[in-house]
Amino acid sequence: MDSRINQVESLFSEWDSSDRPGAVLAIVQNGRPVYTEAFGMSSIEHGIVIDNETRFRIASVSKQFLVTVVMLLVQEGKIALDEDIRTYDPELPDFGKVVTVRHALSMNSGMRDFLDILDWSGAGLERPVADSDIRDFLLRQRKLNYTPGEMFIYTNTGYRL
Repeated sequence: MDSRINQVESLFSEWDSSDRPGAVLAIVQNGRPVYTEAFGMSSIEHGIVIDNETRFRIASVSKQFLVTVVMLLVQEGKIALDEDIRTYDPELPDFGKVVTVRHALSMNSGMRDFLDILDWSGAGLERPVADSDIRDFLLRQRKLNYTPGEMFIYTNTGYRL
C-alpha cells in the first residue's frame, strides 16, 4: 500500500503549493479511511491552507451524489421514481398536478426555483438563509410554473426537497 500512497502523493504534489488551489484526498478500504491528506490552499488570497477539516462549497456538484443515494433507495424499494413527492413529504402543497420524484430530479417539475426568489430577496453567499426559511418558501408555493414533465428548466428546488 505504501508504494501506491507514494504514487498518489506524487500526483498531488503539484497542488501542495501556496499559489494553487488544493484538494483533500481520502482513500477508503472496507468502509474505513486508510489514508487522508490535504494538499494546497483553501484561499490563496487569504493564505488559508487546506486541512482535513476544510469545508468546500461544492454547490451543484452535490446533485450527482444525491441522485446516487436516491437511486440506491429505489433499488432497495424505499422510493419509487414515479411516485408523487407528497408521498414522502405530505406537508408539500397540492399543486393540482402530480409532481413525481423523477420530475424533481429531472428538473422538469414545474416548481419555482427557490434560489431565484432568494436572490430577489437579497439573500446569498454573503447573507446566507436558513434551511427552515427555504422550507417555508417551498410550503407557501401554490402554483407550478408549468405542467410537470412538459419542459426542462434548471432548478435547485427538487434537489432541496
